[in-house]
Amino acid sequence: MSNQGVLLVSSQKIKAFTNVNENLDEQMLLPNIQIAQDIGLQTLLGTQFYDHILTAAQGGTLTTAETDLLENYISPYLLWSSVYESLPDIYMRMMNKSISIGESPNSKPIDNKGLSYLRNIHRERKEFYSQRMM
Repeated sequence: MSNQGVLLVSSQKIKAFTNVNENLDEQMLLPNIQIAQDIGLQTLLGTQFYDHILTAAQGGTLTTAETDLLENYISPYLLWSSVYESLPDIYMRMMNKSISIGESPNSKPIDNKGLSYLRNIHRERKEFYSQRMM
């Protein structure tokens, strides 16, 4: 059974517990949740336990201890790690003819320096939660 596409946090939870605005398109977050799980969480948990957690979460067979781990340690880590991974995609969009930086009538996009600053803040948060999980 493939665990690809089994997400341990939802885009709704990310929007509720981080500074991501509720109007952000869910498609900007979903692939980055998967990246945060595959790159960060799998490294922290080890592949065998990571696969077990995904399978148990998908099948609804998490033990009490695993549920506690998921809700109190994995989920907070994934919230901030997913936002960290999403920031470049939110900043720049790959379109048919180019890569563009978004703008709206009521706002101005940040520059690369501002994006780096914001990513540093989110990296510090995800690192805090990864240390806490370990």
